Amino acid sequence: MLKKLFNFFLLLFISLFFFLISDYFISKHTNLFHIKKDCFKYLRFKNNDKEYYSYELEKNCYAFENKGTTFAYKVVTNNLGHRIANKNLEKDLEKEKIIFLGE
Repeated sequence: MLKKLFNFFLLLFISLFFFLISDYFISKHTNLFHIKKDCFKYLRFKNNDKEYYSYELEKNCYAFENKGTTFAYKVVTNNLGHRIANKNLEKDLEKEKIIFLGE
């Protein structure tokens, strides 16, 4: 009985060990799980002995974000740090842009 219990825990430990090692190498050396979570760059300012916090979007960022209970969505920013609809920057820059100004 003791030998069976020992063999069970030994097999469980070896299986868990190989699972964790393979998970580590898959996530370390591939982008399979999209480790990048967001495109925010957090900033801290100091003025008159007070600290202020803000953020801006990183430039040329490609990430998957998940806010609250929503599904993950793709976020792509261009070289100015603005969100764009697709990763192809040349097509985005060639599009005509219309601006409406009024009172």
